[in-house]
Amino acid sequence: MSESMVKALDREGYFVAHRVMSPHQVVEMCEAIEPLLIACPSAGVRGLANKLPCIRSLAESQTVRALVEPVLGSSARLIRSVLFNKTQ
Repeated sequence: MSESMVKALDREGYFVAHRVMSPHQVVEMCEAIEPLLIACPSAGVRGLANKLPCIRSLAESQTVRALVEPVLGSSARLIRSVLFNKTQ
């Protein structure tokens, strides 16, 4: 994590990390999520990482760990995974 990301996190409480996933990974994830959205007419899907292994894999990937660990430490883990199905 860069110093500018740490500063943004301190200042705003969040930061946006660009290019965490390849375009191919984005397509795969969208294809995995789409059936859940069709089957779930409500506002979202809870426990997404338990329903889709690709979500858990992303959270446990070295790319994501490299962003999380400098702030939260090496024992950081996924607690909640919710997909919000927002209307346009």
